[in-house]
Amino acid sequence: MLTTLSTERLALMERLERNATRDALTGLLNRRLLQVWLERYLTEHAGVAVYVIDLDGFKRINTGSGFSL
Repeated sequence: MLTTLSTERLALMERLERNATRDALTGLLNRRLLQVWLERYLTEHAGVAVYVIDLDGFKRINTGSGFSL
């Protein structure tokens, strides 16, 4: 019984962390986790490049293929 509860709790914690740090549709890092990752990376490396892409009309695709708000 205790093992089952521990396993269920671990699974819940993993799901909560994923929901808090990843985009639900794409699974990509969200802004919060990306910022943490970049801060850690920059303390260990000399530099990094970040590409930001703006997709025209993505809201229509996301609304049609993604989840409703």
